[in-house]
Amino acid sequence: YTVGDSWDYVATQEAIYHCFATNTTPGGTIVWNAEAGTTYLDRPLYFPQGRYYINRQLITVANGFDIYGSGKLVTFLQWYGQAFNAMWYCNAVAYGTFAKMTLQSKVTTSEALLELDWTGLHAGLKTNNISLYDMQFDCGSRVAGFARYGARISKSGGNAQGDTINLMNTAFVSDNTCDAGLALGFVNAQNVLGINLFGGGFIGCSKDGIAITG
Repeated sequence: YTVGDSWDYVATQEAIYHCFATNTTPGGTIVWNAEAGTTYLDRPLYFPQGRYYINRQLITVANGFDIYGSGKLVTFLQWYGQAFNAMWYCNAVAYGTFAKMTLQSKVTTSEALLELDWTGLHAGLKTNNISLYDMQFDCGSRVAGFARYGARISKSGGNAQGDTINLMNTAFVSDNTCDAGLALGFVNAQNVLGINLFGGGFIGCSKDGIAITG
């Protein structure tokens, strides 16, 4: 960690390590359970009600996970970080659930609030079989700053897979500033398949509600 990191960011990243890895900082290299073949050690990650000030990118590697808050308009993870970073970068996540939280942009970023991707850096499974349940992605506004996307699946392209993603009662909100609420792919999207939406909606995403890019 560096000078200027918010306590909410540090505590959240440490909680992620505690739930999905066997080593935490400070103290050397993080060993993710998904890479070590020890996913039976994974724990649920719960966010109590409140607003979390996140000013550095959160990193997660997990196969088999449960991440949830107290409610869509009760638990807020708010992005105050750099303009070229996603708030939450999930690199090699599969077989898990995000539920009952709002991810909200308070500054401008060219990336997504939530990236579900696979770059090859980690040995875990590629992006697949993930549920977003009762979530809200608030891309922000021209005044406060806005995220380019609410959520993006497989930014790295076809090799990142990106199939069987279920979005249930999940809302994407903007004031007509974001490029898309939900983005599929970036370089290409030929393996982003089986994206299922049940309920929810797109509010103020006038450019695109869903964008298939590449």
